[in-house]
Amino acid sequence: MMSRSVSIVTASAAMFLMLLSGGCAIRPGRVAPEHLTLTDVYAILDARRESIRDFAGRALVKANRPGENVSSATISLKYLAPGRLRMMVKGFAGITGAVITAAGDSVKAYFPGDNTFVADTALNPVIAGLFPGINPDPRDLAGHITGLIPSPSRRISWDASLVRDGRKLVLRLEREGFVHAFELDGPELAVVREWFNDGGDTVWTRTASRFKVVDGILLPSRIVYDGRGGILDVGFSEMSVNSGVTAMDVTFTIPRSAERIRF
Repeated sequence: MMSRSVSIVTASAAMFLMLLSGGCAIRPGRVAPEHLTLTDVYAILDARRESIRDFAGRALVKANRPGENVSSATISLKYLAPGRLRMMVKGFAGITGAVITAAGDSVKAYFPGDNTFVADTALNPVIAGLFPGINPDPRDLAGHITGLIPSPSRRISWDASLVRDGRKLVLRLEREGFVHAFELDGPELAVVREWFNDGGDTVWTRTASRFKVVDGILLPSRIVYDGRGGILDVGFSEMSVNSGVTAMDVTFTIPRSAERIRF
């Protein structure tokens, strides 16, 4: 049971972490990108990210890990900012493979197929080791959708610069050999590509495409992560923002009869 459960954890949690931090005086589209300052860019990106109070969606997720066949599943998720979400993963024939919840630092994954579950902190190294080389923070779904721009309190220790390339801007954050960069496209400053380098080596790349305006917010309907441990490809068929997701929508009680998997 242990090996089968861990295998399910690996596949389902990888999908989860893939999906799975103010105000803006300048509205996107009002100022040409070539005239924007670093302060302007931060204000626009922060405002977009923080405008997502809740999110609901349905997506097809494909995972391609080295040495394994491509696996896919359909997910439905509800996200209540900050840091609370529930996701249901369904495999072939619509069978539920996992129900995953996050609240603050806590992550729980329940697998009804064999009535087992995992519960731990979101950033526990053992849990993070299950995921395909990307290891993003699962509490920040809004950031994974709009771009993982560091919060103001974190980015003060990074050297920042803007590089202009036609209609595109590249925001570069550098510190002690690390580079976190964002390619921003058009007057709306859509984060179309994001990458993280360590000493010149690319750790992961996030590519966003098929942008659409959802309830007034520009969002990508396809997001692809390419990390050292594999590729995760998420294509949303349904998205809604600030539609009234409540705490009850992201709550799930694991059955008392479920067996806890411990590492």
